[in-house]
Amino acid sequence: MRLFVVLDHCGARAVELHVEEDATVSHVLRMYGCSGAIAALPLCLTYHSKPLEHTKILKDYHIKQDAILLAVVDRDLLSVLFPSNVGDKITLGPVEERGSPRSIENGERLAKAYKDGRQTIMQITSFKYADNKCEPIIGVFDIASRNTAYHACEFSFSELKDCLADLQSSALDNITWVDVHSVSSVWKAQSCLIESASLWELRYLKTVAALQSASRGLEEQQQLIGKQQQLIGTQQQRLKEQDATMAEQEGKVQALQEAMRALEADNERLADQVALNGDLRLNESSAAELAALGAKISGEIERLSKLAEEAEAARAEQEEREEEDKKRQAEMAEDYESFEEDEEEEEEEEEEEEEEEYPVATGSRKHTRFHV
Repeated sequence: MRLFVVLDHCGARAVELHVEEDATVSHVLRMYGCSGAIAALPLCLTYHSKPLEHTKILKDYHIKQDAILLAVVDRDLLSVLFPSNVGDKITLGPVEERGSPRSIENGERLAKAYKDGRQTIMQITSFKYADNKCEPIIGVFDIASRNTAYHACEFSFSELKDCLADLQSSALDNITWVDVHSVSSVWKAQSCLIESASLWELRYLKTVAALQSASRGLEEQQQLIGKQQQLIGTQQQRLKEQDATMAEQEGKVQALQEAMRALEADNERLADQVALNGDLRLNESSAAELAALGAKISGEIERLSKLAEEAEAARAEQEEREEEDKKRQAEMAEDYESFEEDEEEEEEEEEEEEEEEYPVATGSRKHTRFHV
């Protein structure tokens, strides 16, 4: 049957959905989220001002064809999601007592983790709608104080599974069963993530995020280099065209010079003729023609000189840009090598710390080491 879902208090257009009569409320929520009509906010549905439980089906509320459902932000669910903004400092103020047994404020969880001596934690920050499903977004946070943390990186649940697929991750197990529409389920997952996520898992995820960021940076630099090379090619083509124009102008100058020599010869001939017949008027006319031609040739020579200067300046600028591009590529290569060396040193230090914290037991038990 056909339904219409409208986001509350925003004037958004109604989204038309086609669902089965026995579809669950959570299924309608996922379809609405995947429609792209809203950002990834935790939502709940209401019908005639009555909240709909996400585990029930539409028939339970006597919802029929062409019914209009209202989507509102689920404030209770939003309160258990950890605030996030990758790369930024997050400060959580004093916790207020709300008297709700199902929810613990983010500030309390952060303060408890700090008190327990944890340096890094993993928390659910938001949701991602895609392919008719909703999956949690998990952020990794470095704890600075009892109420301050820095958002290091974040992964969707599917990305997290890919990163930890070959590892025995207890944190991943604590996210698999989470119900993204249930406040109590998300709260329980948040608490389990703080307790179960090991330090090596969190460091591994931060390293993966850093490598991904570095790869994106290199790709952007390569794209920039490609654009610069295209610009260089355009400049070289322009220089070739200017060289061709100069060659053409030089040919014209040579032709004018030959014409000038021919006129000079004619002038000498006319001068001789004037000397013979005393026709001064003819001599003056020839001199005026010669002066006009000389001025024209001088103007052409001056214009060609300017063109030559501009071409030389463009060629010098092109050579300077090519030299700067070579230096930039060399610096990028050095930075990437330095980044890899730093990563290798950090891995060796982490392995030494793990060996000191978890010494290898004697006997038949194997010691597993994780490498990034």
